[in-house]
Amino acid sequence: MNSVRSKILASILLITIVVAFGITMVIYRGAAKMIEQNYITVFSQRQEQTINAIDQMVQKLSYISIDVACNTEIKEAVSEYRATLKEKLLEEISENLRAFKKTDDGISSIYLLLPKERTVITSREYPVYRRKLSKKLLGQISQEISEQCRLILISDFVYDNKLILSLLERIENDKGEIIGYIFVNIENRKLYYDYLATITENNVKNAMLLKESQVITSLDMDVVKEHIIVNKYVKWMQGQENVGSDSENIYIYYKGNYSKLGLFLCIDRRKILGNLVYIRNSLTGVMILFLLISLIPAFYLTRVVYRPLKELTHTIKHVSYGELGIRARIISKDEIGSLSAEFNQMLDRIEELIQQVVEQEMQKKDAELEALQYQITPHFMYNTLNSIKCAAMLHGEKELAKLLDDFVELLQASISKRGTFLTVAEEIYVLKKYLELQNFRYGGGLTVIYEVEDSVRQCIIPRLLLQPLVENALLHGLDIKDKNSYITIRMYKKDDKLYLEVKDNGQGITKEQIQELLNSKTKKKRGLTAIGVANIKERLSLYYGDEAGLFYESSSNGTKAVIYIPIVMDAGE
Repeated sequence: MNSVRSKILASILLITIVVAFGITMVIYRGAAKMIEQNYITVFSQRQEQTINAIDQMVQKLSYISIDVACNTEIKEAVSEYRATLKEKLLEEISENLRAFKKTDDGISSIYLLLPKERTVITSREYPVYRRKLSKKLLGQISQEISEQCRLILISDFVYDNKLILSLLERIENDKGEIIGYIFVNIENRKLYYDYLATITENNVKNAMLLKESQVITSLDMDVVKEHIIVNKYVKWMQGQENVGSDSENIYIYYKGNYSKLGLFLCIDRRKILGNLVYIRNSLTGVMILFLLISLIPAFYLTRVVYRPLKELTHTIKHVSYGELGIRARIISKDEIGSLSAEFNQMLDRIEELIQQVVEQEMQKKDAELEALQYQITPHFMYNTLNSIKCAAMLHGEKELAKLLDDFVELLQASISKRGTFLTVAEEIYVLKKYLELQNFRYGGGLTVIYEVEDSVRQCIIPRLLLQPLVENALLHGLDIKDKNSYITIRMYKKDDKLYLEVKDNGQGITKEQIQELLNSKTKKKRGLTAIGVANIKERLSLYYGDEAGLFYESSSNGTKAVIYIPIVMDAGE
């Protein structure tokens, strides 16, 4: 995945997948939460209705138990039996109990316990009564009676190893003494079928009717046999009502206000959310469909973005091979199109700069060749004049020999140092030889003043830079016949620049003549230097650019030519 197009395509697909997955998860979780909440609401309402129905049933049976305990016939029969122990009285009591049992279908049986006689009388057809109860059983019953409230869960007196839910009521004689206990019994399985079975369905894993920590009835028969709540359910059975869930189940607990019986439901959360499988699969299919559809615009977008970028990359590659004439095609009008246009402009500018550099180098070479040409002639003349000087000495012409010697030294100085640059001291030496010859030529009436700071003597300047200015002063500025004519040559530093001045005391020149002199592009072809002001300006521009320049100042008292260049010291110093 090295290309930009593949990265953009991968990014679009990744964003599509993330967005689609995110939407799927949001919808799925929202639907799951809504379904779960609906189940909790529905089951909570049904659970509350069931507990209220159980409360009403218990309350009704409580009133019946009070009626039984307060029945005069039963109380008289009990008192007479305790006095005579006639079994016929037990049958009469059983008949009365059966009559009370028939008053409500919720009653499974009614027991009358006579603790002192160790006898229990039932409302059943058989056995009608049971005598000689074990002391152990009576002790357990006595303990449960003393510790529990009116609604208790006790062992059946008649059928061993069976628990029954009973409403307890004491029977007292006229003296207020307890002579027996009435137990209005409710069958556990009847509670299950009448109440728990009505709210259970496939999604309910377990339902329990509880009395404190004891299980009265439950869907899970193993729990009923143990009569103890499973530990994992305990934390969900807190307070009057409680709703909670974990990763597997939903737990709902509700406790009756009157009976204090609790109804606990454990609902399989995965079965409830199993209905979402279709939705989840549908959403997954929609996500895959959108992913496939997104491939079409993704390929188109990457092509739109990548095509101008590829064109620009192709152009840059060819430019790196040196093909500066190539240009990028501008395909789009976006940022990449602007970048391509700017790149093309940059190439145009580079070509212009290269052309300028080539032209400057050619001009520099022309200037150097021109300077070299003026060295060839002096070199030839140097050898010739040496021969003439020797001939003059042989014929006794010492003054002529001296002039020839100065001229030879001038020529020798002009070609003795190779290269384009001289030091200020060397330039002054050349100027002196040149001015001595010119002074002889014009009859010795010229005065030359040199004002050169010691700090600039080793500065580097272009060769033959001042001779054209001195020549112009001699030819156009001064009246050589005037014995008071002079030229001042001044060299000094100022503001990190080297200033070279040639000043004469001639008649001066006009501003128009100065402009014509500075703007003229004609090069002079006569004189020792034969280079001219135009050549000086051209060389200054080539060597120093805008950091160097030439200007004139003129008045009736004379003309001053000033050159300024950057300070460059001789590397040998």
